[in-house]
Amino acid sequence: MSEFAYIDWLRQRTPAAPGVLLGPGEDTAAGRVLGAGRAELLTKLILPGTVPYLMTGLRLAVPEALIGAVVGEFISANRGLGYLVTSAAAQFNTAGTMAAILALLLIVAAMDLTLSLTERRLLRWRPRPAATVVRG
Repeated sequence: MSEFAYIDWLRQRTPAAPGVLLGPGEDTAAGRVLGAGRAELLTKLILPGTVPYLMTGLRLAVPEALIGAVVGEFISANRGLGYLVTSAAAQFNTAGTMAAILALLLIVAAMDLTLSLTERRLLRWRPRPAATVVRG
């Protein structure tokens, strides 16, 4: 299981690297000219600039972590939703299999909703794009 955790950790951090390395260069220079210190630059410019990249990494890593856990339960577990799916399928219990799959679906939907609300809260400073109308 530690391999899955490391891969997910790496997957979540990889998209954040451009946010830190290619961050707001001109804004940082302007902040220094205006007298901002290192801590102020970090909290006001660099960290807010990396939030979209971190959220992208989380959107990739969270489902993969759940998939890894469920597949691990499919293979060698004696409890959990993955085990319940495997056990119910082995007993030709369609209702039990579908109930476990529905529970997994609800967990993923709740995790996605949590990430969406967190992203909306952390990125409320960013202007939303205007709706575009496509005419044919």
